[in-house]
Amino acid sequence: MPETLLDLVQALRGGPEVHLVVSAPSGVLGPGWHVTELRRHRTATLGCDGIQGARQTAEIELMAGGGRPLTPARLLAILERGAEAMPSLGDLPLRVAAAPDGALQSYRVAGIEGATLRLEPLGPACPGRVRTGCCAA
Repeated sequence: MPETLLDLVQALRGGPEVHLVVSAPSGVLGPGWHVTELRRHRTATLGCDGIQGARQTAEIELMAGGGRPLTPARLLAILERGAEAMPSLGDLPLRVAAAPDGALQSYRVAGIEGATLRLEPLGPACPGRVRTGCCAA
């Protein structure tokens, strides 16, 4: 499972030159999907245990329709250009924003199988539970 942008770049190298399909449990992203933006998010946090923190993530936003279908090589070129323009982007935890069912959601890349980029929804996480056991397990 690609955890970072650079992991995804490595996974795409040498892939079949066919149109990539983006699949999530709620459905398949419509034809002609494209990358709208690559983003670096810097987030200040305050956990339920009262401890402040910060984290950064890389995000790829995908949108259905309005573009030519992407091949692995074309997606790879977009991701490499983003990693060059924002050097630290490649090593950050990767998230994908997409709306296969019409509602924008956050996903992680579960894997690439043939010509399918499989996404899994992100669930809530409780850092306080990990740090201090404040939440019921």
